[in-house]
Amino acid sequence: MKKIFLVFIAIFFLTACGNEKITEELDTQIEKEIIKIEVKDQVEVSTQIERKIIKINVKDRIEVATPRPNQAISSPLLVTGKARGTWFFEATATLLVTDNEENILAKNYIQTAENWMTEDFLDFTGTIEFELPENLSNKNGFVIFQYQNPSGLPKNDAAIKIPVRFE
Repeated sequence: MKKIFLVFIAIFFLTACGNEKITEELDTQIEKEIIKIEVKDQVEVSTQIERKIIKINVKDRIEVATPRPNQAISSPLLVTGKARGTWFFEATATLLVTDNEENILAKNYIQTAENWMTEDFLDFTGTIEFELPENLSNKNGFVIFQYQNPSGLPKNDAAIKIPVRFE
């Protein structure tokens, strides 16, 4: 950082003196230094993020109150529980109902009314309506609570699957 600061001072001084060629060379040097710093920061940040994700268990991030595992459910389904604020993005997270082969039957969102920009647990609720296909032979499925992954990176994906029975 000291190096960049000194380069900025030099550019200011040389610009005031009117030497454009030296100013252009210094601009290029500053861009190179900034790029080096950004790349270094990105590597450090992603390493920290990877370590944090490895250490955090999904069960430490979300607690589903309803539905309970293997509970018989019907549409519309009310879901409740608690999740850490980091589970949400803009106070919402994805909710899915799937059949036993994880074909999506419905998609909606859980929502918290609290300030989601925290690492504390927050209450959430959601309602989802679904229709069972007529040819559904297995009456088992899943309610899936997905981590709202704003990065879009697969390595940051997380979800909890609650096995359920359809009435």
